[in-house]
Amino acid sequence: MDDLGATFTMLGELRTRPLFVMTVGAPHIHAISGPDGLDRCVGEMAERRFQGERISGRILAGGADWHTVRGDGAVLLDAHVVLRTDGGTAIAMDYLGIRTGPGRVLALMAHGEAVDPDGYLKRGNIIAIASQLNFMADGAHVSLPSFIRGARADRGII
Repeated sequence: MDDLGATFTMLGELRTRPLFVMTVGAPHIHAISGPDGLDRCVGEMAERRFQGERISGRILAGGADWHTVRGDGAVLLDAHVVLRTDGGTAIAMDYLGIRTGPGRVLALMAHGEAVDPDGYLKRGNIIAIASQLNFMADGAHVSLPSFIRGARADRGII
């Protein structure tokens, strides 16, 4: 049997630091509905800023934030946005995730209320593609986004 401890030692330490913080908002939401137990809505992303030590810029208007609301109130997230760095690099960013928690918390969130971030779970995966990846030149990156739901917008740490 392999010695997993030796493998972990060889892999080294996992280090993380935020790439940037962004505030996202969708002022126009289209309710599409769906079959029983499954509702959909699509939000048109508003132009906002993102900012970090290594990369900053704008979230361009026109992205889409698709939500599929399951019968248990959990929300499947599928967002596609374009970022433009202050240096002019365009970045296509896709986010797939889930937001879930107690029914009362999800109901407040569905009505746009701010809730305690410890009261629900929102996790996902980000894929970013850019013509110039100079902000990632120091090595491989894995995105572990964390979001806080506000009354008017979500704030995320990427």
